[in-house]
Amino acid sequence: MKIFHLLAICLCFAWSCTTLYIPNRINVPELQKKGDLRMSASMGFDGTNLQAAYAVNSRIGILANYYTVEQREYQSNFLRGGGAGLEVGAGYFRAPKNYIFESYATIGYGSLYHRSQDFYTPGIINNLDASFWRLGLQSSASVRLDVLSLSAMLRINQMNYYNIQSPEDTPYINDGQRLRADNTHYFVEPGVQAALGYKNIRFNLQLQRSWHLGQSWFDYDKIHYSAGVQLAFNVFKKEKDR
Repeated sequence: MKIFHLLAICLCFAWSCTTLYIPNRINVPELQKKGDLRMSASMGFDGTNLQAAYAVNSRIGILANYYTVEQREYQSNFLRGGGAGLEVGAGYFRAPKNYIFESYATIGYGSLYHRSQDFYTPGIINNLDASFWRLGLQSSASVRLDVLSLSAMLRINQMNYYNIQSPEDTPYINDGQRLRADNTHYFVEPGVQAALGYKNIRFNLQLQRSWHLGQSWFDYDKIHYSAGVQLAFNVFKKEKDR
């Protein structure tokens, strides 16, 4: 329990800054043939992720991701901030034997918010709110065996912020001004994933690292890890176009 308390304290300390980017989990569906349907759910310090993917034919796949995150003060349970987003994508996959290679382009929309209690004036809540849309390119290489899957992935994201609101009498005024003046940001995100299971269900762990390509003032989460479960189905009993 002490370890979890320490992690929670560290997380709250990280959120004392205006965290402007918390990436969602990379969707690695491991599609292999026409009709493959993957549905996943995960939780971690990057929030809650719900993901789905479907193989339209033996080469083309589509996917969708919904993610939400909420952060609170460890002791007071005060809501410090959070955000949510939805994205969809399409791309290409190949699955020779037990190897799977996937690449997808994605587009998404979301919003974020920050709150802090005024130290000098109790009851006054300072705030920063913004909306964003994002473009992404991701690729992954996986080995999928009967009970084990191992994946390596890379994602490049472009974040575009708008509708940025930070009243001038709050501590977030500098961040709001900077974000309005420089509202497009790029990230490179490698990651690894390991999954264990059998047939239609696999439990997985994912670790990501984010690098911001740009200004040092921009605060974001750099390390992300999560645990989840993936359900696998096939819409067609027999594959006809492989």
